[in-house]
Amino acid sequence: MTVQLGSDRWKLKDGAKQKIVMRFDRHSPWNAVGTGFHFKDGDAGLELSVGVKNLETFLTEFARSRSLRIEFDGSNVEGWTADLTGTAAVTEAFANCVQRRL
Repeated sequence: MTVQLGSDRWKLKDGAKQKIVMRFDRHSPWNAVGTGFHFKDGDAGLELSVGVKNLETFLTEFARSRSLRIEFDGSNVEGWTADLTGTAAVTEAFANCVQRRL
């Protein structure tokens, strides 16, 4: 699964690799490497992948958590916190869509 995150406060170069640490509430951290890009509105973004073997845990934490904290490793990019209110419904709709495709 591909995940895209973005902020108008981030300063990232397209194609640049950025180490990040994501933490859903108080769960164990997720270490990832995102690739920089820009959305159509000009905001900087990071794209990263969640492998199949980690997908169930990732989606469970995403659905059941209240917040997501992202820290940038080895960078001067400001950390970011996302409110995850409503993610349980989003995750359920996503899972239903995947099941229909199988």
